[in-house]
Amino acid sequence: MENNLLSNNQRRLLLQLLATGFLFPNFGVAQPVVIRKSGAIGIRTVSGQVFHNDQPAIVGTQVRGGDFLDTGADSQTTLVMGRSAFLLREHTRLEIAPVRSWARDFLRLTNGGLLAVFGHGEHRTIHTTTAVLGIRGTGLYLETDPTRTYLCTCYGTVDIHPVAGKCKCRDTVHSVHHAGRVISNSGSEDSWIRKAPMENHKDSELVLLESLVGRKLSSQFLKP
Repeated sequence: MENNLLSNNQRRLLLQLLATGFLFPNFGVAQPVVIRKSGAIGIRTVSGQVFHNDQPAIVGTQVRGGDFLDTGADSQTTLVMGRSAFLLREHTRLEIAPVRSWARDFLRLTNGGLLAVFGHGEHRTIHTTTAVLGIRGTGLYLETDPTRTYLCTCYGTVDIHPVAGKCKCRDTVHSVHHAGRVISNSGSEDSWIRKAPMENHKDSELVLLESLVGRKLSSQFLKP
């Protein structure tokens, strides 16, 4: 685990989780979050300017296929969808695919940063500006803009398919504790996928997201 102090945004997120009872629902007794069998889909915390379908986001709002979320400057939100949980950074736009197309296009991140954890065995697809990512029971962090996508496979497996030109290059990343990649749409084909260090996210944030869906990170991930 990292020893870095929490940022202001992380501090606010922790306080919101405590206040809403998602970490300690019975006044200090830690209990897992119960997810309804149909899949709990909703906004869990809001900090700053967050919009759901162009309307101010409210904690408890249900999020469905075809919806989208936007965050402003110095803003963030957490979201639970079934066995998956998400943290959206500032200046982020996330689109949820219509239910009928989930098999091929689950999420689309068109700008900003996204930290996400997925339940074991869940196979999903995330589209960014420069890549299509196949997710297999994974924790990951993404940042994207028109020219590049930064991906950290925090744990689990991600299949990377660049979308630049007629690129046939691809990569499959298996990670136990953070493996970074940058996927770009410029330069030579050899540089479209390249290794990168861990950036702009922390283990403590992954712990918070897993707690929203009643899980804990593995001891293999948390060991020094």
